[in-house]
Amino acid sequence: MAPSSSLKPKATFIALNETVMVSLPPLSSSAGDSSIHPSVILFFGSMDADTKLLRRHLHTLLSLYPTATMYFIHSFRGYWFSRTRTIEDALQPVVDGLRNAMRADFRGVYTHVHSNGGMFQFMSLRNLLAKSDFTGIPTWRALPSVLVMDSVPGDSGVHQAITSAALPVPNPVKRAIFIPTAVVAWWLIWLFNAMGGNPPLFEASREALNAHELLPHVTTGSQTVRLYMYSPRDRITLPEDVESHAEEARRRGHPVHMEKFERSWHITHAREYPDRYWEACTRAWSQAAKL
Repeated sequence: MAPSSSLKPKATFIALNETVMVSLPPLSSSAGDSSIHPSVILFFGSMDADTKLLRRHLHTLLSLYPTATMYFIHSFRGYWFSRTRTIEDALQPVVDGLRNAMRADFRGVYTHVHSNGGMFQFMSLRNLLAKSDFTGIPTWRALPSVLVMDSVPGDSGVHQAITSAALPVPNPVKRAIFIPTAVVAWWLIWLFNAMGGNPPLFEASREALNAHELLPHVTTGSQTVRLYMYSPRDRITLPEDVESHAEEARRRGHPVHMEKFERSWHITHAREYPDRYWEACTRAWSQAAKL
């Protein structure tokens, strides 16, 4: 059962920059056996979402794992046209925080990716970790690692552009204007990305989510449990795209769990099915802790 709202801590987030916010655990906690809690929670928000929009997710996670340090990573539409160096500079505090957490009593990482906007920021963090220097940092093998994917991953940039632009607009005339604009914008993004010598964004992001070493230098040797939260009613991230990714994850030997919500829409699963949603998350972490 999901924690009641009265039990949720009033999380205080400190802005490290425009992209990253952090919530530190209290100096003392009556949370019981903290050894079963992750040391770090990474929450990658959906495009242009902030902590106010996702406060229920954040507070619930912190009530479940109060001894964890949580990093909330924003995803902005400006991501598409930002230089790689600019994106990685903004994510550097997360890398530094993971390094510090690994110095002693490291208990693993819980990663929660919200929609495709969160997926792109996750890919950027993973790329930054891969080229970061972890010399002198202890190597922790076979520690718990969980990846929760909420309404992600999609598999078509054009489809995402059309549905993201059209669905929120009830007026058919405005919708007819927005759709071609969104398609043109997407192809500009695709061209901008290709000119930088980068692989297609969705292809690269889906691969990052299925990599054996989910977080380079951090989850080395760990077997990450993957949990997919999706719905046949989601018209932005299509269910067949999620299911094909999960099938590939199984082929690669990853432990996979799937929660298919019949009534909810894109990124509304926790709101419509709170108990089922959070029970699935805690089960995934419990399994990871036993691997």
